[in-house]
Amino acid sequence: VGHGRRDDHREGVTAMPDGARDIYQTNLDRVSLALWTRNLPMMLRHLAIPNRMTTLDAEIVLGSPEELEIAIHDLRDHLERIGAEWYERRCIEAAFVPFNPDMIMGRHITLIRRDGEAIVEPYVSHMTLMRIGGRWKGTSCDAEGHNSELRVISDDMAEGQKREHLMRSAMPPRPGPDDGA
Repeated sequence: VGHGRRDDHREGVTAMPDGARDIYQTNLDRVSLALWTRNLPMMLRHLAIPNRMTTLDAEIVLGSPEELEIAIHDLRDHLERIGAEWYERRCIEAAFVPFNPDMIMGRHITLIRRDGEAIVEPYVSHMTLMRIGGRWKGTSCDAEGHNSELRVISDDMAEGQKREHLMRSAMPPRPGPDDGA
């Protein structure tokens, strides 16, 4: 299901799918709708916090609902700036992780269109879902593309986290209980 300017989708109450591919696609559809409509409560029902997102040249860990909300608005603002009228993600494959019925790994393609034409080259992402509190939630998503082209990760947030990581790695380690402190 794609989400566009003329859509009037509602999350609705539906039976929970039982196959890995159905579960994965349902999560894609609901997260896409939450993004398109800027609906943080819906997004939080389908994405776990913390949540890791990567591209080939950027990475971010969303550690709070507030950070997720910033990420939603940044991506949605970008889609508006480029004139996107349609945002759709389609499952390519998904499977339960062997010996872990509470984890699904899969791949999907993202389509972003205006006037029926792609305005961003379609790209593939890998996502992990985990059953948390009885709900399937995305825990990580890795896009096979450069953020400089895809713009799925907020540059400001990614740079801020990178600076924080560099500052922490430059700090001397804290003394532990065995260090005589």
